[in-house]
Amino acid sequence: MTYDEGICVQCMHIGSYDDDPSTIKLMREYMIENRYELDITDNRFHHEIYLSDPRRCDASKLKTVIRHSIRKICRNLGVWLFYILLLFLFSENFDNRNIFCNNIFKLLLKIRCF
Repeated sequence: MTYDEGICVQCMHIGSYDDDPSTIKLMREYMIENRYELDITDNRFHHEIYLSDPRRCDASKLKTVIRHSIRKICRNLGVWLFYILLLFLFSENFDNRNIFCNNIFKLLLKIRCF
C-alpha cells in the first residue's frame, strides 16, 4: 500500500505513546517557524507509524513516526498585500503614504508572508 501525502512534516517519537504531544508540539513549532500550517482534511490525514511492538519493548523505548500534512501559509494573500503596498508607495495622492506602507509591511511580517 502506498500513500501520496504531498508536503508533510514528520518526526520520530521515542518514548511512551502518552508523551507524543510533546513531539507534536515541536513539530508545530517547526511548521510555524518555516511558514507552514496543518493541512489535515478528509483526504489528508495525521499518520502514526508504529515501529516497535509495545508487547516486547519498554515504553520508554517505543519508536513512532508521527506525520502531519502541511501547506505554506498565505502565499496568495502575501502577494496581494505586497501589490497594494507598491500601489500606495508610488501613489502621489496619498498624504500618509509612509505611515500606510510601514503598517502594511508590519502586517505582512506578522502573518509571515515574507
